[in-house]
Amino acid sequence: MTSAKRRLLIIPLLMILAIFSAGCFETSFGVVEYSYPLLNVEIINSGEETDAYVQVTVFDLSDFRQIETGKYVEDVNLKKGSNLVSVPVELEKGTYKLYIYLIVNGERKVAEIRDIGVE
Repeated sequence: MTSAKRRLLIIPLLMILAIFSAGCFETSFGVVEYSYPLLNVEIINSGEETDAYVQVTVFDLSDFRQIETGKYVEDVNLKKGSNLVSVPVELEKGTYKLYIYLIVNGERKVAEIRDIGVE
């Protein structure tokens, strides 16, 4: 295969890559910590300032079961850079699974599952 044909193959591949990477999220979750009575969630925003909300669904993992203990929602104005969102949540000692969602304009942008222990 000649170098001209290789270049012709590379161009469509680069275009496909650009199309699929255009929707990459500019926001991610950082540190998630619990300090009674707040669940502190770091949100790192490398995009533009925007209004959003964070939803956290908490599951208790005791007795080899996963039982939902509550859903919590907190509004946030995300500035560029690191943002700290404090969600009021009262947790007892134990192990929990957190489903954390960042929602912008009614659309889920980022979702993560985190395990935490409360002592």
